[in-house]
Amino acid sequence: MQIEKQKIIEEIIVGITQFKIIPFFGAGMSKGCGANDWNELIDALRVELETSTVTPLDVAQEYEDRYGREKLVEMLQSRCRLSKTDSAALKNHLLIMGMNPPLIYTTNFDNALEEAAKLLNRRYVRIVTLKDILECPHGQEQVLKFHGDFSNPDSIIFTRMDYNRRLQTDVDPLDIRFRNDILGKGLLFLGYSFSDENIELIFQLHSQRYGQTLMPRSYLISFISNPEKERVLLENNIVTLVLSGPEELAELIESISQAVFDRSFQHQWDQIFGEISTVAITVSDLRHLEDYVDNDAYTCKEKAEKINSVLSMKQLAADARTIYTNWVKKIVHGNDSFDIQEALIMSFQHIYGLSLADMISISFDLMELTNNQEFIRDLEGANWFTDVLSAIEHKLGDLLKETIEVRKIVCAIVLGFMEGMITEGKQLSKQQVERFLDVLKVQRYAELELGMGFTAASVKETIDHYLEQYPNLRSPFERKSFIKRHTLTELQEQMMRNFKR
Repeated sequence: MQIEKQKIIEEIIVGITQFKIIPFFGAGMSKGCGANDWNELIDALRVELETSTVTPLDVAQEYEDRYGREKLVEMLQSRCRLSKTDSAALKNHLLIMGMNPPLIYTTNFDNALEEAAKLLNRRYVRIVTLKDILECPHGQEQVLKFHGDFSNPDSIIFTRMDYNRRLQTDVDPLDIRFRNDILGKGLLFLGYSFSDENIELIFQLHSQRYGQTLMPRSYLISFISNPEKERVLLENNIVTLVLSGPEELAELIESISQAVFDRSFQHQWDQIFGEISTVAITVSDLRHLEDYVDNDAYTCKEKAEKINSVLSMKQLAADARTIYTNWVKKIVHGNDSFDIQEALIMSFQHIYGLSLADMISISFDLMELTNNQEFIRDLEGANWFTDVLSAIEHKLGDLLKETIEVRKIVCAIVLGFMEGMITEGKQLSKQQVERFLDVLKVQRYAELELGMGFTAASVKETIDHYLEQYPNLRSPFERKSFIKRHTLTELQEQMMRNFKR
C-alpha cells in the first residue's frame, strides 16, 4: 500500500527540517562500506553450522550454543568490518549527517556512522548503555546503537536469547529511550527491512496504547514491493516508499539533503531578520549577576564572560529594565576594569526589551566611557572594535526602524553630552571631540530638525565651543570627512591587529 511518492518525499523533507523525523540506519546502509547485511550474516552462520534451521534468530542461537559467545562476536566483527571508509563509500551517511539530525538510531554493530562523523568533524556521542545515557551532556548529538556495539560485546543483540531478554521492553534502558523518542517523532528507516521483533513489538505496543492517530508517521525505504507487509506497517503508521534500488536511494537522499539545506537556510535567515525569540532575564538573574561581578573571588575575565553569557541575545523582563539601567550606571561610574566595561558595551548591543527612554538614559551613561580612549574609534583606523558610539547607533537601529529618527537621537545624545560637559565645566579630550564631530557629520546633523530643546543656534554654539578649544579640528570638520582613506591592504592589516587584541 504505497502512498504517492512525491507526497511522501515532501513529508520527509519537512519532518527532517523541523526535527520531527529521526534517521534509523539498518545493515543495508553499510553494504557499500564492505560490511555484510543481516541476511549475509545469517547465511554465513548457516553454512558454517551446516544446519537446516531456517529462522535467523534460531540460527544465531545455534551458533552461539555450539561455539560460544566469544566466537560468535568474533565472527560478526570480522564480517561487519568496514573495508572502505572514504567519502565515496560513506556518501549516504555523510548526506544524512549533513542534515544535522541531533539523534541517529542504528541497529548496526559497525562504526560507519562514527567514521562519517569524523569526516564531518561532528562530535556525535555513541550511546550503547545506560551509563552512556547518564554521562551524555545535555544537547549533545548522539548515535544510538540500538542493538549494541563491538566496543561492548555484552551489548550485542543477535541471538534468540538476546531478543527474548530484550523484548522485556519495560526493562532495557535503550528501549525505554526509544519509546520516549517515538512519542513525538517519526523515523526514517534506511537499509532496514523491519523484520526486527524488538522494534516491531515497540511499535505495536505504542499503537495499542495510544492509538494510531497519536502516533507520528514514520517512513521505510524498500527496494521490494510487498503489499501485505506494507498494509501491516501502515497499521502502525509506517509508510513504505518503494524504490528501484541503491542508485535511486542515493539520488533520493541527495535530493532530500539539498531541499533540507535550502529550507534550513531560509529558516535561519528568517530567524536572523525576523522576530527574535529570546530567553528572558529576570530580576533574580540581574541580582545574581551583580553579586557575581562584585565578588572578588572571580577574575575580571571571568566576570566579563559571565556578563556576555547572561545578557547577550536575551530579553529583559518588564520589571528588570530599571534594575538593568541602574546597574549599567553603577558599572560606568564605578572602578570596574576595562574587561568588564567592554563586556557591558558588547552585551548592550545584543540585549532586547529596552524602551526608548531606557535606551537614551543608558546611552548617556555609556558616553562617559569615552573618557577612556579604548572606547573611542580611532579615526585613523587603529581601534574600532569597542567604540561606544557604534554600540549606541547599533542599538538604536535595532529599536527604531526609521533611519531619520535614529540619526536625530544619535545627534541629540552626542550634542547633549557635549553641552552637558560644558555646563558641568568638564573637559573633553581632543580624541573625544574629534569622534563626536565625526558622528555629527556622518549623521548630517545640519539637515535635521532635532527639536528636543535643540536649536540651530544652540547646536552651533556647542560645536564652536569645542572648535575654539581645538582649532586644528576646524578645517577637517568643515571638509568632507575626518577619515583618512586607506588601501585595502592597510585596512586588512588594521583589522587583523584588532582581532589579535
